[in-house]
Amino acid sequence: MAKTLVVNVFTLKYHNMAIYNGLGDFIRGTWSVQQACNTLGIDADVRLDMRYHPCGAWVEDNVDCKIDDPAQIVYCQHREDIISHINKLHSNGISIILLGTANVCDDGPLSEQFIDNICKALRPRRKLAEAFLTVYPKNLKPHDYIVVHLRCGDPVGSTTTAIQLEDAVAKIKLGGGADGNTVFLSDSTDMVEKLTARLGSTTLPTKPAHSFRSPTEESMRDVWIDFFVIANARKVLCLSVYPHGSSFSEWASKVHGVPYKLVDLLARHGNEHESYSM
Repeated sequence: MAKTLVVNVFTLKYHNMAIYNGLGDFIRGTWSVQQACNTLGIDADVRLDMRYHPCGAWVEDNVDCKIDDPAQIVYCQHREDIISHINKLHSNGISIILLGTANVCDDGPLSEQFIDNICKALRPRRKLAEAFLTVYPKNLKPHDYIVVHLRCGDPVGSTTTAIQLEDAVAKIKLGGGADGNTVFLSDSTDMVEKLTARLGSTTLPTKPAHSFRSPTEESMRDVWIDFFVIANARKVLCLSVYPHGSSFSEWASKVHGVPYKLVDLLARHGNEHESYSM
């Protein structure tokens, strides 16, 4: 019997709401869909479909089914919504189930099948591969550099931030982010410039962007370049003003098996954890 195809569709507007989530959130949401299928006992082929979002112009299609109107797809905000939606359609004999979600998932190791399916959704088109090689620093060897990702807060690309430079420098050093070739990535251009001047690092010509708030083809190219720089790192240190960190760098690391450490820059919850060590 053929598997049920369950597709998490990443787009900008759904039947029941507009959303404010980005690429990392939807990779996480796809794992949440897989967990829902596991809970229901459904043998499912779970995919992430980015054809209907500007970021999909840079990666290969990995879903064959045609979607006439993505704006009619239902967005499932909570785990219970995902389970109810999938169960209802599957019980009615629907073999291709569409939904959208960036729902937070349970902790735990990713399955090999899920990683394989996600990597199919992340295969770069030639134009992205060429753009990546054009800006990828020649002094960086894959898996031989550190990415320090600073999530300084919205709006993305702001020149202002509540983060104190000396505090960031201290936490980068403490977290091992200055122990080798380092690439700084951030949503604050000002912070990258200051840290580069202070600590020295490799920089990229990409501009800060968010895959929801800046959905142009050019900005999505830069989002993808940053994503694959993270995916090819030896380790990632994420310093964030948000206790949850950054789903962008977390899931770029997680699906590619890159060791990841999160530090709460504002230390409101003493949030610090390491994960995904291979």
